[in-house]
Amino acid sequence: MEYMDKGTIQQCLADMIAENYITDNTECIEPSTELISLGIDSIGMMTLFVLMEERFLFTVEEDDIFIPFQTIGDVVNFVEQIMNKSKKELIG
Repeated sequence: MEYMDKGTIQQCLADMIAENYITDNTECIEPSTELISLGIDSIGMMTLFVLMEERFLFTVEEDDIFIPFQTIGDVVNFVEQIMNKSKKELIG
């Protein structure tokens, strides 16, 4: 898994959303953008989890599916935390 900063993670998520959901204006995706406004409900979040696993090369834990993600920023922070955790495990 390669480390990415928040801006890169956000852009990757915007690209995934543009490719897999009905939205054609990913330029307006900001950390405060609500997932539901992009057509991502609880079922859509499951799809996003699968896409994130494939793109960022990590496994979503069972408990993670219960995290109440509301915004793109919530998802970016989640991915960053997993990357940081993986980085620490590799180092030490």
